[in-house]
Amino acid sequence: MNYESIEYKGYTINVEYDQSPTNPRTEWDNVCTMVCFHSRYNLGDMERFGKSYRPISENYREPIDLLYELAGVDRDEYQEKQYEECGEYNDMDNADLYRLIEERGTLISSLYLYDHSGITISMSGFGCPWDSGQVGWIYVTKETVEKEWGGDVESAKKYMEGEVEVYDNYLTGEVYGFRIEDPDGNHMDSCWGYYGDSGKDDMVKECESTIDYYLEKKEKRDLALGIQLELAL
Repeated sequence: MNYESIEYKGYTINVEYDQSPTNPRTEWDNVCTMVCFHSRYNLGDMERFGKSYRPISENYREPIDLLYELAGVDRDEYQEKQYEECGEYNDMDNADLYRLIEERGTLISSLYLYDHSGITISMSGFGCPWDSGQVGWIYVTKETVEKEWGGDVESAKKYMEGEVEVYDNYLTGEVYGFRIEDPDGNHMDSCWGYYGDSGKDDMVKECESTIDYYLEKKEKRDLALGIQLELAL
């Protein structure tokens, strides 16, 4: 499906939607881990299950089990202790779990889904209380922050935001490709898999560079041909 056509130096850059985009959570090597819980959609990071994929969230009985794991606390042992002390199998407050997670150096952020005529995901939430809500978390461990960014937390947070943005581009269909046509309408080049507005902008610049390179080669070829003709005369 064509998104827009751009004329550049007599050539046409057809910007199109990528009809078969790659799922970045299954086909890419991601640094962060994204765990999503949803009854109708398979979201977030996946793992091989037979010949297909399943969400890694299926490894947890309940969403809170992930927080216990990241906090380094055994949920069953904690609940047993709670039962011994007060006669009820209480869970630790989320705030306390988050505090323990942060003390271990893990960066974690909630993920929110808006579901209305399509789905979109974000780290900051949405204003509609009926069609949106928390769907999971994205996190990166202290060890990974040290390995990938030398302990630079702000760079790690920015990268985490980038992974969510790219996944949202995939979910919302904001993935693009291009076809370049010469002045006679002949196919010249094409490529797919550019995510989001920034990816689309970079793609157009690449197309312009491709056309510039082709015209430069054509000019040199025509010049060389002209010299050969002059020598022949």
